[in-house]
Amino acid sequence: MKIKYSLIDNVKGSDISIYFGKSYQNIFSRIYKSSNKYLRIQSKDKIAFIPLIIRELDFQNFEAFTPYGYGGLFGENIYLSNDDLTNLKEYLSKINIHSLFIRHSPFTDNYLQWPKEIIEANRITYQSKLINYTNFNSYKTNLKQKTRASINHAEKYGFSYELIENPLKDNTLEEFYNLYLKRMVEINSSKFYYFDYKFFEDHLINFPERCKLIVIKNKLGKIVSGALFLCDYKDRIVHYHLSGSSKEALNNQCNDLLIAYANFHFGASGFEIMNLGGGIQFDESDGLSKFKKKYSNDKKVFYITKLICDSKTYLETRERLQIKKNKNFFLIGDAIS
Repeated sequence: MKIKYSLIDNVKGSDISIYFGKSYQNIFSRIYKSSNKYLRIQSKDKIAFIPLIIRELDFQNFEAFTPYGYGGLFGENIYLSNDDLTNLKEYLSKINIHSLFIRHSPFTDNYLQWPKEIIEANRITYQSKLINYTNFNSYKTNLKQKTRASINHAEKYGFSYELIENPLKDNTLEEFYNLYLKRMVEINSSKFYYFDYKFFEDHLINFPERCKLIVIKNKLGKIVSGALFLCDYKDRIVHYHLSGSSKEALNNQCNDLLIAYANFHFGASGFEIMNLGGGIQFDESDGLSKFKKKYSNDKKVFYITKLICDSKTYLETRERLQIKKNKNFFLIGDAIS
């Protein structure tokens, strides 16, 4: 039976992963100044979905992609053949979507539902298997001595951890945001990561029960490090989402204290996995990979898919919009921005 494809506005169900949810898509739609839909895939009595941002490049000329994070297929298990892929490209081409970019979820292994020749290994993601310890000191005793020493150093010099119950109540979120933005400037980050304050605020407004802020403060009560964590309660997975640190924090091992406390806190709250995300280099040689590996006892490969549905339109659009500087970017909108 031929698989049927369609675009729909929403998917029922509140227990899906946060990365598949409509509220998460809405946040990134605003960032990309684009719309969002779900690609509905039906095979006989099975139905699956892919959350998509649909970006218009110029008049009636679109590209589609899953937003920052972990997306791809979810719902019932549908495995796509090469013939199904051909039909998908034809369907998307007819509605003027010339290309599709998918970030697959390493937690569901949903990349396995696609023909293997279109799957590309992108980087390693790190995970911590969480345990419910009675107190923070008990958690620390199970870490390697060098890692424990870094945490003890931060605590010795008066740095403390805190889970902020309501970051919007005072100026806490704004203080964390300013710290985040300053750090992006310091590391000369990609412009994509220069999110505005509303982007952070929307996380706490759209899904406050699933977004947690943990911060590290110095002796004066000033936030020197912090991170947003996204919670998938059904799967008992918590995701290390966005973070920022000051030079004071970096000089005093405060990020070790932050991750350590987060692992302890969420383990004590019933979560089973902390997703620390990926590093920068696939060979794990960069500093970020090395840092995350300290707290990881498992890792997975993060896969992506780049699919050109209408090669003629895709190539003509790249030529017309004069993509030169970022010519290796697959997504045209990212290349020109």
